[in-house]
Parts: sequence; structure tokens; C-alpha cells
Amino acid sequence: MDENCNYLRSWIFNMETLFHRHNRYIKMNKVIAKVTDPELKSNLIKTREKYWDRIQQLNKPNFTDEDYYQIKLEHERIDELLRKWEKYLE
Repeated sequence: MDENCNYLRSWIFNMETLFHRHNRYIKMNKVIAKVTDPELKSNLIKTREKYWDRIQQLNKPNFTDEDYYQIKLEHERIDELLRKWEKYLE
């Protein structure tokens, strides 16, 4: 029973993470599209790709509580960056 519960918990978390990650990725692309400075745009694209890669590495079938915590931190970090980017572009 525990194994099934862990699998279900993992599956639900993976679906939720996928949804939130996709929304952040779209938001990042919208911000990047507004940037006119080529160097800044390049840096933002690199940051977006690092975020995407990091979440991919953490989001695995049998994630642990530590993985969950790391994904949460990664999402918070990228949300803060998005707020800063959006303010910069206002």
C-alpha cells in the first residue's frame, strides 16, 4: 500500500509541477520577447534553460521530500526573477 501511495503522490506532484513549470516557461518567454538588449536577452535565455534543466533533473518518478523542497525553492527563485524582470521592463 505504501508503494502505491508513494507512486500516486509522485504522479500527482509531477503533473502539478509540469503545469506550473509550463506556465513559468511561457511567462519567461513573454518577458524575454520584450527585451531588446541582445546581451540581456541571451542571459535571460540561459537562465530560462538552466531553470528548465534543473527542474527536469529534480522531477523524477520516485521523488523524495528533499526533491520536493528543491523544486519548491527553484520555483520560488524563478518567480522572484520574473518579478524583477517584469519590473525592469515596465
